[in-house]
Amino acid sequence: IAPERARAGDVVFFDTRATDRAPDCDDATDHAGIVESTEPDGRILFVETRGGQLRRSVVDPSHPTLRRNERGEIANTFLRPKRVADPPNARYFAGEMLCGIARAN
Repeated sequence: IAPERARAGDVVFFDTRATDRAPDCDDATDHAGIVESTEPDGRILFVETRGGQLRRSVVDPSHPTLRRNERGEIANTFLRPKRVADPPNARYFAGEMLCGIARAN
C-alpha cells in the first residue's frame, strides 16, 4: 500500500544492506517491522527487533535522508550501524531503506 495509507498493524519492509545505491526491493528484503501508529506529518512509527531487542522506530517516507525534522523529532531511525568497510554513500536511515508496506487481508 502507499505510505500515506499506512495504519496500525501494517507491515513495513526494508533492505538494510550497506550499499550506496537504491534499496534492492525486487531482489529480497531483509528486515521488517509492524506499524504501531502514524503521525499527521507522515511519519510512520513501527516496532521491530534488532540485536535481540524490541525497538520503537520511525520512518518518514517523504523525507528519507532526514534524521530530525524542524521540531527536533526523529524523522528516520538508524537501522544499521556505520562500519569502517561501508561504501562512501552507504545508507543508514529507515527512509533510505524502505521497500514497501503491506496490509494483511
